[in-house]
Amino acid sequence: MEKYISAFNEIDLLMEGLFERLNIGIGEINAYPSEDMFRIIVNKTEVESLKSINEMFAKNYFSEAHRLMSQNVYIFVNWWCDNLNFMSVDIPSLIASKEKELIISNAGKLRSGNFDKKRL
Repeated sequence: MEKYISAFNEIDLLMEGLFERLNIGIGEINAYPSEDMFRIIVNKTEVESLKSINEMFAKNYFSEAHRLMSQNVYIFVNWWCDNLNFMSVDIPSLIASKEKELIISNAGKLRSGNFDKKRL
């Protein structure tokens, strides 16, 4: 459950940030297209959090994790459910592309790193 808590905390912060930028409260969220709001949040979410939430749905852990959700996270999870029905965002592809970005950025750090070249 720890990985879900971490993912939920990240989603909660991203949702709060989105509400601040739009200058709205949680009660006004329905005035905006949920598909667009969902896309904004998932694009900013770290890959490990996306994988955790995806796993939650794949393994049917929603009922267990539900008690850990804030109201913001619950709204996001409902958007996720809508997305599962309409596939406006291809979550597995998004996860794969974010993992690829991480691998490429880490490989770049390795190539440009200052390593000690002493022999053992």
